[in-house]
Amino acid sequence: MAKLEKTKIYIVTIAVLIMVILVLLGNSWYNKQITAAQQQGYNIGLQNSVVTMIQQSRNCQPVNLFVENQSFQFIDVSCLQAAKTK
Repeated sequence: MAKLEKTKIYIVTIAVLIMVILVLLGNSWYNKQITAAQQQGYNIGLQNSVVTMIQQSRNCQPVNLFVENQSFQFIDVSCLQAAKTK
């Protein structure tokens, strides 16, 4: 009888260890998916920002950008060249 109980304890222990390993693997996979989604969102946001900046500067209007406590103005060079020829 004691040998049967030890076998049951071993089986339960192994089952618990397998469950813990599966949970850890699932968590690792989930974290990788979240990181990939965040990176994709960052890249899309960056691309949209650049496209917006280009579109606004093509109207020969200065585009104001703010980084921390600094501000920058961008304008399409072709607008400056067109202003010189007028």
